Amino acid sequence: MVPKLSLITNPTSGIAARRPFADAMSALASGVALLTCELDGRPWGMTVTAFASVSADPPTVLVSIDSDAAAAHAIDAGGRFGVSILAEDQLDVARHGAALPRSPVPR
Repeated sequence: MVPKLSLITNPTSGIAARRPFADAMSALASGVALLTCELDGRPWGMTVTAFASVSADPPTVLVSIDSDAAAAHAIDAGGRFGVSILAEDQLDVARHGAALPRSPVPR
């Protein structure tokens, strides 16, 4: 069963507040995240496990992905991305993100 996903096209502007960001990152030892972006009206994304907090001030994360991945090219072209940290019961979402088409992105 494919999970119902939706693309948020008008995310909250600005940077995450330092304290809530630090609290959230301190509770995350490791995990699975869905990395998403939009390019030319098309959503792109992938499931990642290489995700870590770098700094709380300013709120900064590190996501390691293959530079040849379609999502990496889409993020580079679009200039921004979103990260959704998945809960234990969101295995279907993780599998969906891992199975997204890897079609080429215009460079």
